Amino acid sequence: MKKSVSKILALLLVCVITLSLAACGSKETPEAEKETAAPASPSATQKTDSVSTIDTTKDSATSETGAPVAVKDTLVCSLTADSGTLDPMFNIGYDCMGALRCIYEPLFDVTPEGEYVWVLATEIDMEPTHWTIHLREGVTFANGNPFTAEDVAFTIYRACNRPGASSLLTRVLFDETKVIDDYTLEVFFDIYEVGMETGTWPSIYMFDKESFDEATVPTETMGTGPYRMTKMVTNSQWIIERRDDYWGEAPKLRQITFNFLSEATQRVNALDTGETDYTSIAFQDLEYCQAMPDYEVILRSQGYAKSMWFSNDPGSAFFDNLDARKAVTYAIDREGIVNIAYGGNATVSRLPVAMGKDDQQDEWLDKGYYGEGQNVELAKQLAESSGLVNETLTIVNNGSADSLACCELIQEDLRAIGVTVEIITTDPGSWFTYIFDASMWDMAVDFSMGDTVLGALNRTNAIGGGMSYNKHPWDGDEEFHTLLDDCKGNPDEAARIEGTTRMLEIIQETYLWVALCDIYDAYVINAKLRGFNWSRSGSPTYWTIYWTE
Repeated sequence: MKKSVSKILALLLVCVITLSLAACGSKETPEAEKETAAPASPSATQKTDSVSTIDTTKDSATSETGAPVAVKDTLVCSLTADSGTLDPMFNIGYDCMGALRCIYEPLFDVTPEGEYVWVLATEIDMEPTHWTIHLREGVTFANGNPFTAEDVAFTIYRACNRPGASSLLTRVLFDETKVIDDYTLEVFFDIYEVGMETGTWPSIYMFDKESFDEATVPTETMGTGPYRMTKMVTNSQWIIERRDDYWGEAPKLRQITFNFLSEATQRVNALDTGETDYTSIAFQDLEYCQAMPDYEVILRSQGYAKSMWFSNDPGSAFFDNLDARKAVTYAIDREGIVNIAYGGNATVSRLPVAMGKDDQQDEWLDKGYYGEGQNVELAKQLAESSGLVNETLTIVNNGSADSLACCELIQEDLRAIGVTVEIITTDPGSWFTYIFDASMWDMAVDFSMGDTVLGALNRTNAIGGGMSYNKHPWDGDEEFHTLLDDCKGNPDEAARIEGTTRMLEIIQETYLWVALCDIYDAYVINAKLRGFNWSRSGSPTYWTIYWTE
């Protein structure tokens, strides 16, 4: 029987910093310093000089006589969350960010394998604290304005000064940004930070400086991409149409409709009725969707681990109580979570963050608890010695079906060692209120992510407010943060690996959180669709998709 669940991809919402929409009103932008200089030499960073590659293993259909027949040129997609704004700088972490990528474009994309795909830049000479960016010529915005280095400088300025929100480019020294000519500019950074090239930059979509209006950017779009927005109904539907004057290769799809269906059952029903061609699904619906004759199911690793955090708030039973954290950790049956919450479509975590990171070392796997696994007898002893059996604990989740299932399984595991747990299930509107205030819970089911192990530790630290969703000191935090600061700004790979090794040891010694399992996202596509490429952020490249018949 089909179960009502919430979509796994919505998990991305729990990791990002709370997005806020700025009040209306234009903001005067300082001009970047101009100077004349010769273009820099070609960069060794260049990997691909094309926007994307279309899968042509199956192309357009032919009739029985061999003559070509008309194929569909429209696509309907079902997404999970509309942030309420079309401003891409306030959509990072939402699945609609991939839809906006059809309208706006970055300087470069990054493939899941870490390869650069040059888009509005043709190359970048990358030094640790200095980039020289060379731009593609002949690009225009949808209003006909030419794309130049002034637009890049303006976009960087706004990313550093988002109205009412934190900077997206924390390391950029904007006052030192220099526009050399229409197609060249220099960007300087205060320090080198590991992963800054492939982290945020592919999500920085370029604005048209001349036409940009802070008051209208939430409801109107103006990008260099192959599509333009023709309809926007908040929390309901977006429709985009192909641009006839696009600077690059024209997409085969003339129109793409994005319907916003927050409930997993809505998205499955849309598949049942043929009202959608592509959507994400929850794992509880996986078997049902695999039996659909006209669709294909795709499982993709997104590089994150489902995890459970302990509160480090002084009012929590886990504050300054290592045995309590160890008791809960050893009580959890992670195999059960994989099999029940994810139907076997996940893998038990082998280190405190997800597997498959760019910098992963074999020596980091299966250490300590991650090699030992569940130990109920030890958990019972530690629950007694730590005083947990006299406590009623709370565990919070964001309301998604898999997060709730994890909480229910953990609740049963702790009941087996004499510990009582109450589950707090939130909705998207109240989730951030809870998760960023560790005084409101004892345990929280969330996830960790990052392109590298070091990046995952850094992201967890930055968003989690000191590794535990608050800033109270914990055993080992001084050494950990010293190592983190040293490693993330060190271009020496060997030194970073050595520092990361010790940071992982500290996390495993202090039991600040438990990585439960490495999880996948599940998508369903119409079997007649081709050209599904994927960005590193997890969104499909909608502009390369086409029908075979």
